[in-house]
Amino acid sequence: AAAVSAAIVSFSGAGMAQNRDGGFYASLTGLLVIPRDAESSDEGEVRGTRHDVNAEFMAKSGFGVLAAAGYEMSSGLRAELELGYRGYEFDKAKVKVDPPIVPVRDRGHWVDGPVDGDFSTLSVMANGIYSFRRGKLRPYAGLGVGLARHALDLERITYEINGRTVLGPSGGSEEKATVFAYQAMAGIGYALSDNAEVRLGYRYFATAKADFDGDELAYGTHNFEFGLLYRF
Repeated sequence: AAAVSAAIVSFSGAGMAQNRDGGFYASLTGLLVIPRDAESSDEGEVRGTRHDVNAEFMAKSGFGVLAAAGYEMSSGLRAELELGYRGYEFDKAKVKVDPPIVPVRDRGHWVDGPVDGDFSTLSVMANGIYSFRRGKLRPYAGLGVGLARHALDLERITYEINGRTVLGPSGGSEEKATVFAYQAMAGIGYALSDNAEVRLGYRYFATAKADFDGDELAYGTHNFEFGLLYRF
């Protein structure tokens, strides 16, 4: 946030006579990341019997940063390449064991418990964005596709139910997976000068299921963004 604020002060007075017929630009964006509950599926063994183990992980809000560079046409259409980082922590989980190990029908075979885990994502995205450049307020919307590299560091979940042990998805070491990623975004920009523009917006960023050594994890995040775009 400090870096973005300093850049705004630096660039706001630059290039007032710049022609806006199109050209290259760069942007820097900070993110508040609100993850959806992540879902995982695996198999576990309890007292010699194999069980299907499904889990839902609840996470705390996290933070991220995006850096992009691209070309803007005079029509307002932009094409850009974006590098991103997002990170957050898991703190709770619900685990379902099928067939159930003990009678827990009143809870639908779901067992709640704490979990300690970190989840981070590096992404490379190709985005297409359209900006309505009319006056100082400039709404924008866009779509993007690319690749994401997930890193999961999760402690193995162990539950004691009526004296019996239930094992959740495996963990205990950092595991990584590379998957297809996609996003949709919308927001509004405010022109500080012909060159500099601050932006406030929202984007949904998600990926295909990631396979962490047999554990398949679904991933999706809501992202609220604040950033600076500078045209050269």
